[in-house]
Amino acid sequence: MNNTYFNVPENQKENLAKGMAGGPTAEHDYERPKSEQNEVGYRIPNGALYSTPSNMVKFMKACMGYSNLLNENNITILQTTQTPTTRLRSNYSFGFDLYSDQGINTIGLAGSNAGYSAHFEYEKDSEYGVILMRNYIFGNTNLDLRSNSLLRKLSLVE
Repeated sequence: MNNTYFNVPENQKENLAKGMAGGPTAEHDYERPKSEQNEVGYRIPNGALYSTPSNMVKFMKACMGYSNLLNENNITILQTTQTPTTRLRSNYSFGFDLYSDQGINTIGLAGSNAGYSAHFEYEKDSEYGVILMRNYIFGNTNLDLRSNSLLRKLSLVE
């Protein structure tokens, strides 16, 4: 993963999508994303990384067991609830939200920095995954629900 950063290097900033902050009813703010990159750096827990779709695919493949990066035991640990609860979409593993409902079992996480938001989720039984990235912190599309809906439909494909 050679295009994933906590702080985007100067020589890569020209490749960074122009981030837009502001809410659904607020004016677009192009300066806040730039100032947070320069002054605040990364945020913990959910907005730590800047990445590319191809790097996210590499990471997802590793989490799904399609590379040598993680062994089977590591993958099992990532897919095991560490904070059990009966509330829907509230189970948490090491870095991932776990969701199990009506025959679908997904692992994923959403994150955002000022001007950017993303959602990463895969269905461990059907072997499908979805990565949604946008250069806007808010939007009409609920990334979590949309990716889960798509995975639910893909899991029915034979």
